Amino acid sequence: MTKFKLLATLLVVALCTTAVLTSCGGEREPITSSHFKQVMTENGYRIVDITYQHSYDHVILVLAAINSAETHRFLFFELNSSGSARASFDATRSSFEAARSSPSRQSHSSNSLRNVCRFRLTSGGWHRELLRTGNTMIAVQVDSSYRDLVRSIIDDLKNREHHASCTYGYENQIHSENSCNLHYLLI
Repeated sequence: MTKFKLLATLLVVALCTTAVLTSCGGEREPITSSHFKQVMTENGYRIVDITYQHSYDHVILVLAAINSAETHRFLFFELNSSGSARASFDATRSSFEAARSSPSRQSHSSNSLRNVCRFRLTSGGWHRELLRTGNTMIAVQVDSSYRDLVRSIIDDLKNREHHASCTYGYENQIHSENSCNLHYLLI
């Protein structure tokens, strides 16, 4: 009977561990173009295919979601691999960082156990934001007055059909740590 209790306990622990790792540590599905179109259309944006403007072998699809006043747009990129998306994310983040001025508010969220990276930068009257999930990336650069709207829409894109993310974030600093649900605001 003791061996049975031990085996039953180990089985329960294994199942609970699997459930936790699946919900918080597994890879997220990339944001699909149809999901992007749906969310952006619901938010009043017009969708335009601009793939022809990006004639690189690693680019599969590029969509622009343009607001009705045509004051800003979100770009959706589907690339041929996660590695291409990671390289595009890093290059775009570097160009955003190079354009920043002081004072700036900057945040980077990432978890190396997953395939998700998010970058935010508000500086010099501009808000820039990137989200990479798997082989897809969303990029936006807008007047800082649209910052809260952009954050809300990107959160909606990221979370609506995907499980909740396990990320950490920092304001005014960039760090890399493996952690779940750890948030800091540094002034």
